[in-house]
Amino acid sequence: MFFSSLTRAFALFLSLVTLVSLTLTAEFKQILNFGNNPGHANIALEESQFSHYQQYADNLGFIVIYPESVKDYKCWDVNRYESLHHYGGSDSLSIVNMVHWAPVTYLINPKRVYTTGWSSGALMSQTLAAAYPEVFASFSAFSGAPYGCLKDSPASSLQAADLSCIQGKIIKSPQEWGDLARSAYPGFFPLPIINPRPKMQPWHGTEDDVITYAVLNEEIKQWTNVLGVSFSHNETDTPRPGYTKMVYGDGSQLVVYSCQGVGHRIPNEEVTVLKWFEIL
Repeated sequence: MFFSSLTRAFALFLSLVTLVSLTLTAEFKQILNFGNNPGHANIALEESQFSHYQQYADNLGFIVIYPESVKDYKCWDVNRYESLHHYGGSDSLSIVNMVHWAPVTYLINPKRVYTTGWSSGALMSQTLAAAYPEVFASFSAFSGAPYGCLKDSPASSLQAADLSCIQGKIIKSPQEWGDLARSAYPGFFPLPIINPRPKMQPWHGTEDDVITYAVLNEEIKQWTNVLGVSFSHNETDTPRPGYTKMVYGDGSQLVVYSCQGVGHRIPNEEVTVLKWFEIL
């Protein structure tokens, strides 16, 4: 998660829960008193080792929080009604309460909060985008699935979930996927500039054997419908050889990356993500 004032940003990375403090030499702090925590989310200091966001935070002056689920094989709750709906409770509300805590504590701009996540973190990113669109400005989701993909599944983890959707067996129309996302917060009325929906940036590897590549098309259906944009054009070999950047509308609300030959673990793309968040 990223937060920002004029120059400060706050970033949430949905595999873990760690705060990078806004100091000249940033340090990790375990934060336990951020408010109501219905999902019992925890802090995972070690996750910063798997990306370079900490270094960017040190250099650019934004705050990073790394939330971590402690249940269901450390997978986020993206299957139960509570987490899937606005102020319903569970993991999504725990994360939102972290977001509400940070601006008061660090005097950051609550309009500049961004989230990125991989795998289960990408599914939670989609959940937050649908259920709390007023809280976040932008999302970048690696190897995820559309909001509601695991709705009513007995669990969210591979060990216990109904895997039909992430195996590409659930096909819906754009309208059906869009209606599902809007049902997360039916009281939200987006207005351009004043109260827009957050920007979306999904990534998916063509060789993903956990969440099959076909699921990316269902994500695209959902967010083109929710954001009201249509396909514009492709840009090949962007940001690296074999990747295709798919631009929708004018590219300001939805950009999708297809990663040729890449499996479930897509390499980090910090520069592209931070540019999408308008931090770089």
